[in-house]
Amino acid sequence: MLPEAKSLLQTIVSRKGKDSASVVFATILETKGTQRSDLYVFDGLINAYLESDSVSDAIQCFRLSKKRKIRVAFDACKNILEHLMKLKSFKLAWEFHKEILEFGYPASLYFFNILMHKFCKEGEMRVAQSIFDEIRKWGLRPSVVSFNTLMNGYVSCSILLNFQGKELRSPFFEALWLGIPFWRSLASYFS
Repeated sequence: MLPEAKSLLQTIVSRKGKDSASVVFATILETKGTQRSDLYVFDGLINAYLESDSVSDAIQCFRLSKKRKIRVAFDACKNILEHLMKLKSFKLAWEFHKEILEFGYPASLYFFNILMHKFCKEGEMRVAQSIFDEIRKWGLRPSVVSFNTLMNGYVSCSILLNFQGKELRSPFFEALWLGIPFWRSLASYFS
């Protein structure tokens, strides 16, 4: 995007303030239409809202684009996810990640692993486990990092060896079955 256009969008966003996404979006849509060359304006608008620390407006711009079947660049979605992670809004990041996947953007094992790691650090193992389970749903294969992240989470929460409950599930036995080296994670439980 041209620096002048970026500057113009930042000026509009700063003058309109928070909760202005629907008005600004509609105005741009009226002015520009949906010409193929002008679709990058909406990416710029999302990024302008993110630069002004208005993540909710950036998400609203994405949803308005989605509603009008305007496909913004994946980088704009990635920027929203990264801002949500910086704000430690992990649940909102996970919900937004599912939303962009359902809209047809490519699945990224990197984001699954990052989200799983954040939930493990927060001790929310049920959510981390559900993220792990979603990896295959989106046509990806869990990596060594995926297994070790989940195993470390279970170990740090002392849930790994709870044979009574349902917590000892697929990652442990699946990793054994696939021969994935996760013993470093398990060894930290006993140290």
